[in-house]
Amino acid sequence: MRRARLEQSKRRPFYLYVDEFQNFATTSFVQMLSEARKYKLFLTMAEQSTSQQSDQQMVSIIMANVGTVITFRTGNPQDERVLLPLFSPYIEQGEISNLPAFNFYAKLSAVKAQEPLSGQTLLLSDDGDIKTRTAIVEHSRSVFAKKQEVIEQEQEQPKASKPKAEKNKKGGAKPKPQPTSEPMIDEL
Repeated sequence: MRRARLEQSKRRPFYLYVDEFQNFATTSFVQMLSEARKYKLFLTMAEQSTSQQSDQQMVSIIMANVGTVITFRTGNPQDERVLLPLFSPYIEQGEISNLPAFNFYAKLSAVKAQEPLSGQTLLLSDDGDIKTRTAIVEHSRSVFAKKQEVIEQEQEQPKASKPKAEKNKKGGAKPKPQPTSEPMIDEL
């Protein structure tokens, strides 16, 4: 990993979301789990059933290395057998497989062991709101995106001749935009 060459204080968090995880569950990916934290790599992995993993030993290794586990109702008895030890003694056999739709149990990583949480997902209307969608996309672009021409220019320049950070009018380096915790739109 290239991040290994960076000083720990200079490593910026990187968030990786992997849906249908069973398609990516290789030995090297699982090995990455054990080292992800020190490289500020935060993984979110999702799959519908642990039985989708061809190597059940890999499932055991994954479960030993994850910090937070969220489970909805399971349809496969094997899934409950794999998950139950993470939630016991608070949740008993049959409770995970009999959860109502949209309900979940969560075990959060923490310094001290704590009871699992239970909750229910919010049901959102699926009619959509174009104004809200547009505002979210524009905000995301303003914080995280670069114009295609800028990226192409950066790729064409040799590394040694890349210019320093742009200077602002006061002579200092132009700050990179940072994600904000402020609401993007008043309606949300």
